[in-house]
Amino acid sequence: MRNSALTRIAVVLGCCMPAAALAGPVEDGQAALHRKDYSEALRLFRLAAAKGDAAAQDQLGDMYFNGMGVKSDWAEALRWHRLAADQGNAAAQETLGDTYEDGWGVAVDGAEALRWYRLAAAQGNAEAQRDVGTIYYLGKGVSTDYGEAMRWFRLAADRSSAAQFYIGLMYEHGDGVAADRAEALRWLRLAADRGDQDAADEIDELTSGN
Repeated sequence: MRNSALTRIAVVLGCCMPAAALAGPVEDGQAALHRKDYSEALRLFRLAAAKGDAAAQDQLGDMYFNGMGVKSDWAEALRWHRLAADQGNAAAQETLGDTYEDGWGVAVDGAEALRWYRLAAAQGNAEAQRDVGTIYYLGKGVSTDYGEAMRWFRLAADRSSAAQFYIGLMYEHGDGVAADRAEALRWLRLAADRGDQDAADEIDELTSGN
């Protein structure tokens, strides 16, 4: 599963928030991340996290996971992500799902991964909705259920190229639906147009020789 913690750090680094719009240690910490001042980001996030700010706790978890300004430490990342997730932070809940699905410093536990994914998905987190779909599609810790997988992929599809990719695969292979090459290509192209390389590769395989 894709590294959501790293992806969310990249989103923060990619934003260009005017200094005048910033207010508070979390926002200032995100600005520090943008300019790659990791020591300042850590200081600001720790200030907010010590006061119970879930967003700051989640950001600290990401920084420890990715080794940004600190040595990479999965146990410390897990501690901060769990503090944020227990307060209902959807991004942290989704990351905990990844942690248990992929075994980042913990034993792989599909049921625990699904539990955290569902909590985040219930808040509308598209990555988590896709992740729930993937769990059911691959049968990781649960019985394979293509109907349930498709339901979750469709919920995430308008915001997730990976969900579009999986829907394309399901139509390509007839997983829980009638095989439909045209429909498969339609979904794969939607994902590829959003930069999904897996989808682009799958299109090449489907169309080679045609």
